[in-house]
Amino acid sequence: MSRRLSCVLLVDDSPADLFLHRLVLEEEGCAEVIHEATNGARALEWLRAAHAGEYPVPELVFLDINMPVLDGWGFLEKATSENLVGEGTVVVAMLSTSSAPRDRARATSIPSVVDHLAKPLTVEALRRVLDGLPS
Repeated sequence: MSRRLSCVLLVDDSPADLFLHRLVLEEEGCAEVIHEATNGARALEWLRAAHAGEYPVPELVFLDINMPVLDGWGFLEKATSENLVGEGTVVVAMLSTSSAPRDRARATSIPSVVDHLAKPLTVEALRRVLDGLPS
C-alpha cells in the first residue's frame, strides 16, 4: 500500500472517469475519504466548505482540465487566490486527455500543481504522485 491520505478530492465532469479514478484510489487504499465534484465550481464550493470545517480538507486534488461551468484552470486560479490550495496545504495533480506540451508547462508552472497526468489515472501514476508529496 502507498501512503494513506485523510481525504482526496476528484474533480471531473465524466462519470466514467470519476468511477475509474475512485476505483484506483480504493484499490490502493490510499485515502480515508474520497469526495467527487463534477466541475470546478462545485469543487471550489466544496473546498471552501472544507476549509470552513464542514468537511475534511483534502490533501490532494485530482483535477480535470476541460470541464463545463468552471474548468480546471479557472478552478486553480480561484482556489490559489483564495489560498485554498498551495504548498503546505492542498496540492493538485492535473488529469487530462491533452498531451499538449503547453498544458503540461502551464500546469507545472503553478506551485500547487505536483504533476500533470494523462487520463485515466493508473496505479503507477497514483503511486508516483503519492511518493512525491511532502511528508
